[in-house]
Order: sequence, then C-alpha cells, then structure tokens
Amino acid sequence: MPSEQRIVAYLDNDDWELWEKALEKYNLGESKLLKEIVHAWLFSNKLQLLDK
Repeated sequence: MPSEQRIVAYLDNDDWELWEKALEKYNLGESKLLKEIVHAWLFSNKLQLLDK
C-alpha cells in the first residue's frame, strides 16, 4: 500500500543529467536512490535548523 506522504519534484536539464549518472553509478534503482537523496537532504536541513 503506497504512503500518503509524497514528494514531487521536477528536474531541470542539468539535474536530469546528474540523476542519470547517479542511477548508473550507485545502481540502486530510481525509488531507492530518490529515498536516499531526499533523506540526506532532509537530515542536513534538520541539522542546520537545530543549529540555529
């Protein structure tokens, strides 16, 4: 059953190229790679917010 907590993003052309390269390099599949990227980004922002 899918989660109701979703994130939708649209990549510009430069980011799309990086996304394709990351898919090849890390071989995680789109869903797993996206979860890892978003988790790292949110965790980094959380640390910055807690530091303020």
